[in-house]
Amino acid sequence: MIQCSLAEGLNLQATPDQYMIYRDAISHLEYIRPSTELVEKGFFIHLNAYEYHVFMDFRMVTDDQWNSYAHLNQYLNGRGVPSIQEALKELLLQPVVTPFRQIANPGYLNFLMFNRLDQENPVLPEGLLEEAQRKSQNLLEGIAYHTVRIISIPALSASTRAALDGALQLPLLTIQTPLVGGLFQSACEFFLSKLEEHAHRWYALLLFPFLFNLAKSEDETNPSQQALSWMDEWQFFRIIKETLNTLGLDESQKDEMIGALRVMVAEQNWFESVGQKPLSTIVQHWLADIEVQRILKINRYQNTIWFHKEGLDNFLWWMMAVAIIQAASDPKATSVQVVERMIAAYEIAVKLINLAPKSGYQLEKMLELIED
Repeated sequence: MIQCSLAEGLNLQATPDQYMIYRDAISHLEYIRPSTELVEKGFFIHLNAYEYHVFMDFRMVTDDQWNSYAHLNQYLNGRGVPSIQEALKELLLQPVVTPFRQIANPGYLNFLMFNRLDQENPVLPEGLLEEAQRKSQNLLEGIAYHTVRIISIPALSASTRAALDGALQLPLLTIQTPLVGGLFQSACEFFLSKLEEHAHRWYALLLFPFLFNLAKSEDETNPSQQALSWMDEWQFFRIIKETLNTLGLDESQKDEMIGALRVMVAEQNWFESVGQKPLSTIVQHWLADIEVQRILKINRYQNTIWFHKEGLDNFLWWMMAVAIIQAASDPKATSVQVVERMIAAYEIAVKLINLAPKSGYQLEKMLELIED
């Protein structure tokens, strides 16, 4: 029998810039400890009754010039995380991640859900929009700090406030105008019936106002794509998915919400760009966007390009939602402008939904029918 110390067994040196990372095979969590602590104090662990751990995959890392691992070790304070590298990335992104978590968390989203307007409760609680604007300001300030950009924070946070106000008022669309029947009522019925049928879509509608204007600045030529790039880089979609999981959405619903947010951000200005142009121009504009292709589930099979019926229906509904909320995001917008925008988006949706079965859901035939 040979006994050796933990430091000898793991071949550790008590150097202040080295850290040991290891994984628990039971919980699948990773941990980080300073090598000096392991050498000088050994391995401390607290176990409850019948509890056990299996630690493995030990590896040593050397800290960088910014003391990133030292900060991470202090931040975690012994806690395990699914991935040390992801936790390190999130720590470095704290200026943007922390304010975003104040928005994309179950408590706040449930608060917004509870306070959606309807005919019995037509007035928002005092301070709700002010709080949302502060959260937006905090996020935009974090982005300005992290990216070293000049951002018009007051104007952008005001548009977030207006967009959220518009989203919360969606159930009141039917009383936006005294008109009875007609296209507007048909549009309302189409839009609100789908929303009632798929109530989980509210989460995307309530998050979108905080996301669509993240990259808007005078020197940004493509703010939509820049915003999507940042949302990937800063793990916003991962945070949203974790939150939706806590809220009880199943895997398909979570994937739908992530895909919807991607296409809503990517196509947030579709109506201003092509909404008044011929239908063929609108469709060509959409098809040029990879995010649209994903939600339409465009695929090639036996030399034919197909699109998905449900994907088309969902996409057109989300484009209606974007058109409505974007109109509302302008603090100067009137209810008449919102109504006009909704009717126009509805007419586009109806035309495409009616043409789709005639095309057999083949993309080339669909484009031919649209041209005719």
